[in-house]
Amino acid sequence: MRTPWVVAVAVALVFGSTVAVTAQMNEWGIPAAFVTDTVVGDTNDTATEDEGRASWEQTVEWSDPRLPSTLKAGATWYVYGDPPDDLMDEGLEAIEDYFVMVTEMSVLLDGTEGRWHGTGRAIKQGAGTDPERHYSYYVLEGDGAYEEMHALLRGAPDHDNDGPWDEQYEGWIIESGLPPLPE
Repeated sequence: MRTPWVVAVAVALVFGSTVAVTAQMNEWGIPAAFVTDTVVGDTNDTATEDEGRASWEQTVEWSDPRLPSTLKAGATWYVYGDPPDDLMDEGLEAIEDYFVMVTEMSVLLDGTEGRWHGTGRAIKQGAGTDPERHYSYYVLEGDGAYEEMHALLRGAPDHDNDGPWDEQYEGWIIESGLPPLPE
């Protein structure tokens, strides 16, 4: 007759641990604010490019004052692809769709009350400016007044990027730490 008791304890343990894990995964009470921006001026005026590397500074008018207006970034990009040999002499337009550029960025938003720092990644297919061929995202961590906050941003769709940088951003400020990445 111990079987029902053992089953009941086992069910209670499994159910209780499932509720505890679910509660840790879903933090409903943590504020999150949607942000957008407008880049002021021409990024090309501040950009320096070298073979596979670039750095730039942007003045950004954010919809949320917690994000400082000066954005500084450095990037390294890598080009991958294998166009067919019979197209190699045809010029860039014939082979551009066979290439993918991957950009890794270091980003800093520095202000008087604190700063946001982190990394970004961008993927772009071909040499054109078609926004459907460009995707970028950024994970920034806050310091100072923004300690324990994160900004998760992306290059806004349908903008005309003219380099490894974005000209428009959108995303979220999460007012907490982020969950750890799985190992």
